[in-house]
Amino acid sequence: MHQDFALHQYNNTREALKVFDYDWDFAVPCQGYQDYSRRETKSEHCEKHKQWMLFKPRNELVHVRLYQEIDYEELSLKYTTVTPGFRKGDLVMEYLSRYG
Repeated sequence: MHQDFALHQYNNTREALKVFDYDWDFAVPCQGYQDYSRRETKSEHCEKHKQWMLFKPRNELVHVRLYQEIDYEELSLKYTTVTPGFRKGDLVMEYLSRYG
């Protein structure tokens, strides 16, 4: 977690479906060979057989940073050696390296 945003991960399990009921603004795929340019704002657009990171920025500046400025394709390759993807900690480290 980070003080600037709430972050939830859907990991393609029945138990994790509850994260789509949380308060979130947009979701980005976070595992596998995906189109990391996707930004989904409705749970019905998030395929449940894929893994998703769900974001709730605390303000508009943080929303712009997370929605527009972070390159999730690049992030998916930065912390892995085999299959593209990123986790909560990877995203927080990226955010901290850019915005402190």
